[in-house]
Amino acid sequence: MGPMRALALLAGMAVAVAVVPPTVMAQAGGRADTAFDGFRAALVEDLAQTRTRLSTAARWVDDPDWYLVQTPDSGVVGLRRSELALHAALLEDPAFAARVDVLDDPVHAWDEGFTMSLGLIRDEGGDPVAAAAELASELSQTEAQKKSLLRQERQFLRADRDQLVAAIAAFDAFAAGLGLEPATARDTSLAPSVAPSEPLDLVIAFRDQLVADREALQARVAACRAAIDEEDIVAFGEQETFKFRDELRLSGVVVFDLPTLPDYADFPAHLRDDPEAWGHFDTIFAPDTARSSSLLAAMLLFSLWQDWPPDMRASAEDMWPVERRSAQQDRALCRPLLGLLRPERDRLDAAITALGEYLLLAALDTAPEPSELPNPFADL
Repeated sequence: MGPMRALALLAGMAVAVAVVPPTVMAQAGGRADTAFDGFRAALVEDLAQTRTRLSTAARWVDDPDWYLVQTPDSGVVGLRRSELALHAALLEDPAFAARVDVLDDPVHAWDEGFTMSLGLIRDEGGDPVAAAAELASELSQTEAQKKSLLRQERQFLRADRDQLVAAIAAFDAFAAGLGLEPATARDTSLAPSVAPSEPLDLVIAFRDQLVADREALQARVAACRAAIDEEDIVAFGEQETFKFRDELRLSGVVVFDLPTLPDYADFPAHLRDDPEAWGHFDTIFAPDTARSSSLLAAMLLFSLWQDWPPDMRASAEDMWPVERRSAQQDRALCRPLLGLLRPERDRLDAAITALGEYLLLAALDTAPEPSELPNPFADL
């Protein structure tokens, strides 16, 4: 898989949902504060993924089996020359060849190593096996050439890594001022991919990846639908203004569960009581992950107060019902995003269905089925 996914149509449209992963940070008294747990866990997971992408790039450079392709949408994509024969074996099968056209339709699948290899073989024309053998002998790059292709991408990844490391450290320092003690974070490192030995291994791995992409997309759809349908769930966009930071912006559409607002009250209260805590604020919210978070959405609401009273939690209990928005307001923010997600979900469904049909023909279990959720776009 290339280190940068092709999400051109969906870029800048992050949705934060008020559902958090297992506890990463607990109060000294033992009560988990999920409002902050989920925020830190998201940063840790983003950091793990960034480090994995950097490690992948290093393996690409060191291993001569990898060939890199610069793409206009996804940055650099890596493919194994030794796997071209497996891709050719798939293309030789009429049942697979009949379904291949839909596999790179989803934005999530553009310029992946799987579809890139298939595309290169098909571009050669003629017998797939002969074309793959020719490509395997012709495609060659030196370490210097690979480093040149990856130079800008690795610079961006290192900058993201350093920003995330600084944000986590600043958040931990801030949390210490709240009386929260970081616990041992769960392992979010990603295991290196294992080179497949059979053509069907490629199909299964790619199908599973698309299924995971569809699940993430459906979670974003569900969040926007909840904002439209539920009175106590609201959507915020990049146009929202933070009263104490004019230049601060959410990184996309963020969905927030209003009744959870009191759970975040300790954060602005600490800023109010300890002016030095503001020194951590900009570092904490520098990464895109942080700026698409429920914590920053809560801070947006707190920033609208004329002043921050002594009992912030009690005031938040009284304040959150006032911040309800109409379905029309939420729809105005969410409908453009849903308009992008709907065709993407359909493309993912079509590709997953095609792969499932092929695996069924190959007498393999094809667990994932097309999305069976109610149509979330029917009334839009």
